[in-house]
Amino acid sequence: MIMKNFFSIFALAIVLSSCLFLKVQPVVAKKTFGDARTFLQGTAGETGLKETDPVTVSGIVIQAALGIVGFVFFILVVYGGFTWMMARGNEETVTKARTTVSAAAIGLVIVVAAYAITFFVTELIQRGVRSGADASSPIGDFG
Repeated sequence: MIMKNFFSIFALAIVLSSCLFLKVQPVVAKKTFGDARTFLQGTAGETGLKETDPVTVSGIVIQAALGIVGFVFFILVVYGGFTWMMARGNEETVTKARTTVSAAAIGLVIVVAAYAITFFVTELIQRGVRSGADASSPIGDFG
């Protein structure tokens, strides 16, 4: 019981003391969307974050996810190779290891291809958005 109260008081003290170091920003309600966008851009600018469009963010998220999945397949290849080396002639273990390495290698090829396609498409979309290309422009002509 004493430990529970101590933890609650300690957590409250940390929260209250951290409020001393935060910069308080006044909040002003505006009636138009244009004013709201201006204030949002000002707030985003103060955080140090750069403005990115949803296309860029989605491309980064997809590439990161594919990178993680590729790393998992790489670990599976290493695991399968290690299992194969440690099989010591046991045919069942060798077959299991060979299957693991084959499946992981195929998965790795699929992930690398998906990563390349995603990178290519994201670059095309970003170039089109940056240059203001319209729907009638050819896909390779971005200036």
